[in-house]
Amino acid sequence: ESNSAYFFGINPRMGTDRTLVVEARTADGAGDIVFKAGSGSYSTGAPERMRIASSGNVAIGTTNSASRLSIGNSSADGVIDYTKGLTFVDTTSSYSNAWVHAAIVTTGSTGFDGNLIFATDGTGTQNNDTSGLTERMRIDSSGTVKISHADTASEGLRVIQTTAARTSGGALGLFYDDQTGTTQPTLKVIQNGTGDILQLFDGAVQVVTVEDGGNVGIGTSSPNFPLHINKGTSSYAPTSGVNENVFGINTSSYADGRQGVTFSSLDGNWID
Repeated sequence: ESNSAYFFGINPRMGTDRTLVVEARTADGAGDIVFKAGSGSYSTGAPERMRIASSGNVAIGTTNSASRLSIGNSSADGVIDYTKGLTFVDTTSSYSNAWVHAAIVTTGSTGFDGNLIFATDGTGTQNNDTSGLTERMRIDSSGTVKISHADTASEGLRVIQTTAARTSGGALGLFYDDQTGTTQPTLKVIQNGTGDILQLFDGAVQVVTVEDGGNVGIGTSSPNFPLHINKGTSSYAPTSGVNENVFGINTSSYADGRQGVTFSSLDGNWID
C-alpha cells in the first residue's frame, strides 16, 4: 500500500541470496517498523512489543530507541526480574527446549540511578526459564563492582567467597603469566590520598598496615617507623607496667654517605 505520505512493502527478492525485504517509509523518510503482539481491541490493536526506528535503532519493550538496542524494564526499583533482560540459552540438545545458562538485566535504585546485574545458573538442573539464575556480579550506580555479593559494600571492588566446599584457590587469585620475560609487577597498589596504602585483617582484627608514607606495621595500625612490630603478648614477662611487646627497625644516614640500621625495643619490652 502506498500514497504520497506513506509506503509499506514486503519484497521477497528472487536472487541467490533469497533476501526478504521489509520496508516502511514516509514522505520525509522518517518511518518506523512497529511489531505488535497479544490481545487488543480492533481500534487500538495489540500492544507494541518491538520497534525498528528509521535510524536503524531497535527498541524492545519501549518506544525509546535511544541507541542501537534499547530494552525496556518496568520493574520497580530494587527488583531483579531476569525476564526483563537478556538471557543466554543452551541449544546443544534441543533448539526448542533450550535451557537458560546466564542473564544480564538492569535494576533501578534511588532516583533515576541504575544497576547492572550479571547472573548464571549453577543449580545443576535443566531450567527452561529464569528460575535457576543467581546474581554473581553487579555494577552499581556509583560504579562499584561487587562480585558474588549484592550487599552495600563501599569498596570499589569486593570479592566474597561463600562456597564452603572450596579447599584451595581462595577468594581472589592474581596471576602474571610472564610469557615474554618482562619484569612487570603482578600487583601495583597506588594511593594518591592520605589514607593507608594497605590494610590486612584477620577477621575483624587489623594485623598488617602500610601507612601513607610507607611505614609498615605488624600487629599495630599506627607504625612509628619503617618497620614496627607489636607482638602484643609474649611467653616472657615484660617490664613492669608494660602490656605489649614492640620491635622496631629504623634506618639512618651519616654525613659521609654511610647508611645505618637501628634495631630497637620500646619501653624495655622483651623481643621474641
